[in-house]
Amino acid sequence: MDQLTSLLITAAVVTAMPRMITSPDSSALALTWEDCGDADTHANVTNVGPASVPLGQTTAIYGTGQLDEDVSGGLFDLKMTGFLGVQLMHCSGDASQAQACKILGVEVVQFNGVSFPLSKGNLSITPFDIFLPSTMPSVAESTTTTLNVTSTTGEKILCVRVSTKAAAGNFSPAR
Repeated sequence: MDQLTSLLITAAVVTAMPRMITSPDSSALALTWEDCGDADTHANVTNVGPASVPLGQTTAIYGTGQLDEDVSGGLFDLKMTGFLGVQLMHCSGDASQAQACKILGVEVVQFNGVSFPLSKGNLSITPFDIFLPSTMPSVAESTTTTLNVTSTTGEKILCVRVSTKAAAGNFSPAR
């Protein structure tokens, strides 16, 4: 089954779900993160925020870390998966250029581009903004977005995995 078919089936299932699994009163999703780089990755991510993503608003996702060498340019690869690990979005390109990443034609993630060169030492970037609708099925609240950045020579610069899920106490049953 190709990715488009998987996405369309997922969209149909989510749309057909009964209202009892929606969370219209949720105001934010909890955000967690992990550095997914390995020993060959040049940046060590030390923080990602904010701790939650308000629904119905665009939120800047920021990160800090340590970079062990200067980087003159790079490429990015950004993937979002959702319910049952189905890939919802994938976009990639020149890491210095902004790019809108869409799900079913709706902009959900805006990759902001990175200002190169990056200097060895402390690293602080706001690589992407995320928009999640104010009402959405609860099955769509859990996402995992992975950002990989490589140098123009193919070296691993950074990898960070950001996950969203319903914040504690935000679930509301059907009315």
